[in-house]
Order: sequence, then structure tokens, then C-alpha cells
Amino acid sequence: MKPISISFFLILVSLGLANICLSQVNSQPTPIQPEQVLPAPDAPRNQNNDTLSQPSPNSSGNPTIEFFGDGSIQKSLNNGTDIPTNTGIGIVYKEVLDDILKYKWLMKIELGVSINIASNVDTLKAKYGIRNSVVNTSDFGSSILLPLNSGQAFDVSFKGYFGDTKNNVKNYHNHLFGLISGFYINFTGSNRYWSDSSQTIKASTVSNQIGIFHEFIRVKSRNNYSLTLCAGYTSRWILGDIAQKQYKDIRSNILNSNTTSFNGFEFILGMRLKNIKAGIRVPILNVGKGNDIAGLTGVQPNTFIVFEGGFPLSLNQ
Repeated sequence: MKPISISFFLILVSLGLANICLSQVNSQPTPIQPEQVLPAPDAPRNQNNDTLSQPSPNSSGNPTIEFFGDGSIQKSLNNGTDIPTNTGIGIVYKEVLDDILKYKWLMKIELGVSINIASNVDTLKAKYGIRNSVVNTSDFGSSILLPLNSGQAFDVSFKGYFGDTKNNVKNYHNHLFGLISGFYINFTGSNRYWSDSSQTIKASTVSNQIGIFHEFIRVKSRNNYSLTLCAGYTSRWILGDIAQKQYKDIRSNILNSNTTSFNGFEFILGMRLKNIKAGIRVPILNVGKGNDIAGLTGVQPNTFIVFEGGFPLSLNQ
């Protein structure tokens, strides 16, 4: 099955599980009225001790866009090279979905777009050792594994939080099966130049992730804090001029492989403290398929830290 087909299949499976589970949800106690900010001592609560109520007026039906600048650091734990740092700008759209009829199983969405703003494209140069073999293949492998490390790169992310409804009110402690908080989709791309001893060629790399996550922080604290555990399917592709047939020999010389797509699973432990995001990613690509590439295939854990600063705008003002 092709990588894109698998991604769409996983989306359909996630949505199907959501509908099946939510159709069997037992009746919840009658929620308090929307105008009540604090629950009465005997207000009904769910199994996680969160009050079953509609969102506060500050969040319900009031989508926001946040503009930010960021500095990101990513490092491959297997590579051990210098830590690359990139700066970028971006926006994040957030909305609590209180239209019950239209968004019955989805509580909240977040859509983010960021772009690295370097004016020059990075160049990776092959270094040769004895017998004219490339000795820094892992640098090229890491650039495929982590496309966002390039000076010219973009990232598009979507996160949806599951919810359920009863008596025309949404339950905002949003776990399916007591475990799944929602699903996520990420798409990242970058441009670089690959250079060997004879010529320099433009190379583009793309990655995508799709999966489910569990959020450990309760709803009322998620504006400033987050601790998530994610699991999903992931792919990496080599595109651009370097993927063309005429450069097959150069690609094989640098990577010791002519494979241009790499698929597998990825696990992420992420946390956020206000404007600081950090975490560990563990992608597992092309295990058991041969054509191993240093810095890319197999188990390649890596860390990331992102510093963000910006300002939100309410779209209803």
C-alpha cells in the first residue's frame, strides 16, 4: 500500500472508532448552565473529576489566530553533530467547536503554519575518505529525517481534540476509551543543495506524520501547559532534482542507496510550558528492508526545543 493511501486509511479508522465509541456513551448528569463560571459544590462531574459544562464565554465560539516568531533546535541522538538552530515565523489558528450538530465528535481544533526565513539555501557537501567513499552519509540522512533543520523549510500541523455530546452539551474532558485525546497530522518540507566532488544539485525533502495522542493535562490548564504522548505512521521522501534518474549515481554514491521513500512508525513525547516546547521523537523507518542509510533508517531518536513569542488576535473582535 502506498504511503499516502495508508495515511488516508488511518484517518478513516480514527474517525470510525470515534463515531462507534461516541454512539455508545452513557448518559451524563445534567450540566450546569453556561453563565455559571464556577460549579456548585454538588455540580455533576465526570470520572476524571472535571465539571461537565460548556466552555467559558472567552473560549466558546471565539476563534483566535496567534502570530509568533520562533527559534527551533533539533538534534539527532545518534548523529552527535553540532546542534542546528533555525528561526522562523508562523501562525496558529485555534477554535473551540460549539456547533453540536456540525461537529458532534470534535471538541477543538488547532491549525499551525510556520516558515523558516533564511535567505540562503543550505548546502550539504560530501566528504571523501579512503577508497573515495563518502564518510559523512549520516549528515545527509539526518537532513532527510529532520527537514525542518534547513534554513528554507515549512511546517503545517493540524490537531483535533475529541469530544462527545449528551443533552445538547459537549463533554470537554475529551478522551475516547479513557486514553485517546485526539489525532494529529503534520507535513514538513525543505530545500537544500547536495554537493559532491563534481556538481551541486537541488534536493527537496518532505516528511509527514499522522496518528493519535493522549493529553495528560486537564482541559482548564491547556492554554499554558501540555504533556502529550503520540503514536502514529510517518514517512520521509527525497524529491527535487536529486530524485531524478539522471542523478541516480550521485544519490547512490552519497547515500549508498537509491531508495527515495522511507516509511514506518513514530513515537513522540512532547511537553509545553507557556512559550517553550520540547520533546523526544523516535521514528522507526524501513526496518528489515535493507538499503540502510546512516542517520535515517532504523531507530533514530532525536530531541527538539522550540522557543515561541508572539501575540494572539481574536477573530470576533
